[in-house]
Amino acid sequence: MRHAKVFALSLSPAAAIRLLLSGRSGQSEILFSMTLLTKQIISKFEKHPIHSQDGKGMDAEVLVKYFNPCGSGTWLITEAEREGDDWCLFGYCHIHEWEWGYLMLSELASLRLPFGLTIERGIYTARKYVRDFLPQDE
Repeated sequence: MRHAKVFALSLSPAAAIRLLLSGRSGQSEILFSMTLLTKQIISKFEKHPIHSQDGKGMDAEVLVKYFNPCGSGTWLITEAEREGDDWCLFGYCHIHEWEWGYLMLSELASLRLPFGLTIERGIYTARKYVRDFLPQDE
C-alpha cells in the first residue's frame, strides 16, 4: 500500500492553483492551511479572557473570525483563555444556526476540508462587533 505525503502550505489562492495545475504536486495530498493564531491575536485573547464581555451580546467585540471556506461554519470569537498549549475560545458561532458557545482552537485547527483546505481566519475583523457580521434581519 502506498502512503501519500501531506504537505502543509501557506500559499495565496493564485499560487495554490498554479501549483496544482503545474502537476508538481504528484500523488501527495496538499494541505493548504492558514495561520489561525498570530501574535496580534494572542495579544487580543490575553486582553479578553472568558467572561470579560459578559452582557454585551451583539455589541461584544469580535477578536477574530474563523470560517469554513467550503461551506457552513463561522466562529466569531469574543473571548479566549489559554489552557496549557491550547486556547479555549468563546463566541457566537454558526453551523446550522447561530448560538453562543465554547470550543478549543485545536478543534478548529484539526478540521480537514475538501480540496486540501482547512479552517481560515478572517483578516478584516479589526474594530468590529458581533452585530457587524450578521444579516440585517437577525
